[in-house]
Amino acid sequence: MNSNNVVNSSSTSQHELFSAAQKAAINDLPLPKELTFLAAGEFDTKSIMTDSDEWRYRYSGKEHALFVNRSSCPYKNKIIKFGVTQYLIDKLPSHLVNFVACIYELFDWLEVHQLELSKKTLVDLLDRGVWDEFQGRDRSFYSILFLVRTLSKYDFPMIGEDIEDDLVLIARPQNDTFFIYQEIDNVISNETLTMILNGLWEMSKSFDEGGIQN
Repeated sequence: MNSNNVVNSSSTSQHELFSAAQKAAINDLPLPKELTFLAAGEFDTKSIMTDSDEWRYRYSGKEHALFVNRSSCPYKNKIIKFGVTQYLIDKLPSHLVNFVACIYELFDWLEVHQLELSKKTLVDLLDRGVWDEFQGRDRSFYSILFLVRTLSKYDFPMIGEDIEDDLVLIARPQNDTFFIYQEIDNVISNETLTMILNGLWEMSKSFDEGGIQN
């Protein structure tokens, strides 16, 4: 996705995208002063400060720039910044530029259609395949899905915490390439990894103590 081709999010709109409760929740979203790249290699950027308008970093031999204050709406920019910080907790930064461009495009789409940022709107968008109209196509699906899940973890107004039952039935885009394993919906969650590791630890203890017999 070429972020330069995305509709300018600074354009004025008569539609109020965020409710008063959502604005208050956005203000409360945590944003670290320093963003750490946990997957950084020897020659990659290790961290960046989040108080600038442009987040530049080097990853896998390439220079990247995230324009995180692209909109005149500070609430949009705050969600973008928050989304990036959450994305980097356990994901590679390869698709961050695409993620940022997609979420700004999502905000534009909601405003053009005078829709609210809510669970119903976003689930319908994903379920009806409207994401296919976005410039990122399949990657837009996973970017929007990630945003919904991330906001749900914070019980975001009009999205709430109980969202997995709505998301699990949505058909995923067909993808036959290796890069599907980089997508945010196709990785093992930290919670699942913890369960697996705890189970292996208990099995190891049982073997050591002679608790498992043939």
